[in-house]
Amino acid sequence: MIGQQTLDELFAASEPPHNGTLTSIRAARRVRPYLNGLRAQVYEFIKAQGLKGATRQEVADGTGIPIQTICPRFCELIKPPHGDPLICKNGAERDGGDVFIVTGPAHA
Repeated sequence: MIGQQTLDELFAASEPPHNGTLTSIRAARRVRPYLNGLRAQVYEFIKAQGLKGATRQEVADGTGIPIQTICPRFCELIKPPHGDPLICKNGAERDGGDVFIVTGPAHA
């Protein structure tokens, strides 16, 4: 099971993603102090859905986190800087969005 400490360790040295524009870089810097908590909320919401999984929009609706903040957190959980993916697509779609589930032992 992935705990907050493990998420913190996994992403300790990572920089928030941005598209290289000044606006995006500034936004990434502003959100950096909150990233581990946001990642954990996204991860825990998906985990709580079990095999049903969740789309990006469902996570945004369920957590109250804006979709613009959710999408980069999905990218970080799909491709963490160290280790294996923490979430993956399960092959299903709902309301036009890919469904994601937690990978590994935490999924069981």
